[in-house]
This record gives sequence, structure tokens and C-alpha cells, in this order.
Amino acid sequence: MKNMERLCSILIIGILSVGLVGCGGVKPSKVVSEYFNEVKKGDKGKSNELLKNSMEEGSKKNTEDAEGNEVSDEVSNLLSESVKKLTLKINNETIDGEKATVNVTVEGDNIAMAMGGAITKSFGLVFQAAFTNPDMTDEERDRIMNDAMIESFKNITSDQRTGDITLTKSDKEWTIESNNELNRLILGEAKLTTD
Repeated sequence: MKNMERLCSILIIGILSVGLVGCGGVKPSKVVSEYFNEVKKGDKGKSNELLKNSMEEGSKKNTEDAEGNEVSDEVSNLLSESVKKLTLKINNETIDGEKATVNVTVEGDNIAMAMGGAITKSFGLVFQAAFTNPDMTDEERDRIMNDAMIESFKNITSDQRTGDITLTKSDKEWTIESNNELNRLILGEAKLTTD
């Protein structure tokens, strides 16, 4: 379970670390377009390094050992491929002094839904396995989580998401504001189902 939370956290950190700033003469819509292109390029090696650092930092906070808490290469590759499939359409741009809003439509895999499905499935499997195997190791729990993530990403669905990306101008440069809406546009939205 902690792996999934850490994966979500590192994905968001990775997205935000790509760079949220555009040059002075660049319009807000161009900054948004360039930002999405950088997100799609996402260097898997850097993502894995950020993921590992996040896990180690999380383990320090939880006083646990970070070893064995790595996401498999297969999960990392599936996640990277999902992000690369994102497409962006700029619908309109509104500039009001030092603030700008760029309305966009993003089409791509619903990563948040896939991760939510993996968490739900793996939680049930780990809970069930705890009764049949009370001596389950961390590695066995990690394998269950990893397998659930692989299955979720192999069965991932795509959707369209429309929303506003907010930018502010500082020192003649437009900067994208990091917020829940930006995350929703990139990662999708986990929706509860009752089936």
C-alpha cells in the first residue's frame, strides 16, 4: 500500500519538477504546451531516482527501511508509456494583467483510476493473504501490490478531461500554478464505482 502512495507522490513530484516556468515573451498557452511536452518526455531514469528518493524520505518519516520498496521496472515502464500518450488541445487563453488562464482538453490514460484500482485490489488480496499466511513477508506484500499495479496499467482506460490551467506572471515570465486541477488534467480522476 505504501508503494502505491509513494508512486502517486513521486509521479506528482516528477510532474512538478519538469518545470513550470516560461520565458518572458512566451504566451501562457505556449508555456502550457511546452510544459505538457516536457511531462510526456519524462526521463524514466530521473523518475526512478525521484521515486527512490521519495521512498527513502518516506521511510525516514515512518522509521521504516526503504529497501524492497521499489516499483518494478515493468510498472515504471507502463506508467511512463501512459504519460507519453497524453494529448493536449488548447481551447482558449485569457490574460488579465499578471494572471492568465488557459483552458485545455487533455486526452489520455486515467492514471489515477488505474492506481486507485490497484490499491483497492491489492488491499483486498493482502488482507485475504494475511489470514492464510500470517507470516507474510514485506516482499510478498510488495509482489501482490506490484502485480495489481501491472494488471491495472495493462487494463487502463483513457478519457478526456477539460479544465483550466492557471498561470501567474513574475519577472516577465509566466509560471504555471501547481494545484489539484493540474494534477487532475495530467493524471485523470479516480472515480468510485459500486460494482
